[in-house]
Amino acid sequence: MDEGQLEGAYRFLTNEAVTVDAMLAPHVSQTVERIGKRAALAVHDTTVLSFRVDGKRKGFNQAVSKNRTQQFWTHTTLAVSADGSREPYGVLHTSHATTIEHRRWREHVEHVASLGLDLIHVMDREADDFALLHALVEQGERFVIRLQFDRNITPPRSREPRCLTDVLHTALLEGAPRIRRDVLLNARPEQDSERRRKTHPARQARLASLAMAGIRVRLPPSRARAKSLSAVELTFLHVWEPEPPLGEAAIEWKLITTEPADLQSIEQTVDWYRARWTIEELFKALKTGCAVEKRQLETFDALTRAVTFFMPMAWHMLFLRHQARHAPDTPAEQVISPRQLAALRAISRRPLPLCPTARDILLAVAALGGHLRRNGEPGWITLHRGYEMLLLVAVGWKARSDQS
Repeated sequence: MDEGQLEGAYRFLTNEAVTVDAMLAPHVSQTVERIGKRAALAVHDTTVLSFRVDGKRKGFNQAVSKNRTQQFWTHTTLAVSADGSREPYGVLHTSHATTIEHRRWREHVEHVASLGLDLIHVMDREADDFALLHALVEQGERFVIRLQFDRNITPPRSREPRCLTDVLHTALLEGAPRIRRDVLLNARPEQDSERRRKTHPARQARLASLAMAGIRVRLPPSRARAKSLSAVELTFLHVWEPEPPLGEAAIEWKLITTEPADLQSIEQTVDWYRARWTIEELFKALKTGCAVEKRQLETFDALTRAVTFFMPMAWHMLFLRHQARHAPDTPAEQVISPRQLAALRAISRRPLPLCPTARDILLAVAALGGHLRRNGEPGWITLHRGYEMLLLVAVGWKARSDQS
């Protein structure tokens, strides 16, 4: 940007009349169109964004973390295909806060429910809260949530609540439906905090042989909530690795869901939960690719607008990479616009084929950012550098077309 354009950008990002919802609305509208009448996963998750304290940004809490950063939490709902392909359709909602608040899960569910879509909500352990489970059941929402707590539940043909782990052990001995499947696990790096190292230990990529079982249970409220909330009927699923490799932590997931407990439903529900990882990739595209944590705006509100501004870009890179990996022969016109394709033909380091594919586009865009094919798959940094250059050239391409 030149000086005038830069001034305009700062005025836009610091304008109190500009809201996050309004900024994201066009992308949400297009996401709804991409989903159409199909069922989709609404994957909810939170990421922490950290910024250096230089400049004493306004709107942050006074407390500063040990690594001398100011932080806020970005909670996002990403729509992902429910057919097993895990295609990222787009972002349905995003919100930001300087304090971690549990009600954000319910607020996001209520917000995306108003869009009139057929959604299955997918959440990780932080969403394990009886009030949230009860509200989702009352609203008729479908969901699969990973449990954090070893709750008391009422098993079938019983009136007395029992520890969930005990019920599971008994159910397995009595022959509850069980499946064995081989699942490819992605590598996980060493985490930067003790809490995350405990919940997400580092691991090598491997093929894991997992067992899956499920039973219907009655989940009662705690004594403190017994007067205001009633018990709910749900399916409890247990996924575990009976024989993990030597030195590797065994995989174990305890899931609660509205879906049935038959073998076919168990397998599908577990696959829905496994699709939750897609939103982690979106956050990587946002942080590593778009480098949102390096932005030097001076207020919390301005930074949240900047993060929202980059959110559709992060999704587009995620979508492009997904199509290139899982549907590499997808025509180029389905992953970038005609103007972007014309601009890419003009500046690509290597001539594009007459009918380029998604794979051709991914490599051409990454090459603009400095990626070399012999170095393996492109990372988020080189992909974003190339994508940013493509967007800039496409703007010039449009200006040239308007003048001719």
